[in-house]
Amino acid sequence: MSKKILFIVTSHDQLGNTGKPTGYYLPELAHPFVELSKHYDLTIATPKGGKAPLDPSSKEAFQNDEVCKEFLSKPEFVQAAENTKTLSSVAPLADTFAAVVFPGGHGPLWDLVDNSESHAIVRAVWEKGGVVAAVSFLHLGPFLHPLICCVV
Repeated sequence: MSKKILFIVTSHDQLGNTGKPTGYYLPELAHPFVELSKHYDLTIATPKGGKAPLDPSSKEAFQNDEVCKEFLSKPEFVQAAENTKTLSSVAPLADTFAAVVFPGGHGPLWDLVDNSESHAIVRAVWEKGGVVAAVSFLHLGPFLHPLICCVV
């Protein structure tokens, strides 16, 4: 089995049309990323590539969380989140990943629910016997359902 894991994170940075900033929820990326980095090669991809927006409210809420502080203090982790690959660039390599992880936040509801590239990646990983994981209550409803449907 591959020693590579793909994290798919949102590129969306606005909470609907409210003008409030959003993005990925810090502990939902930081905790699995820090732990899995000890054993796997990790890649972060987003629909647009480049800097994944961090929900500022999660950074504030978890400012004293030791794992979140570790994530934000390691240049290689920050660089991975600020220089993400595009989904289109990793999609052809999807079957080389042992797992795909979807960290939560509000952003995925806008740019990942109906994203055909993320669905294709999930299908490729799943069909090869890999793991598909979602972190957050948001994924239990409108987000994870289309992903499940794309692999059955």
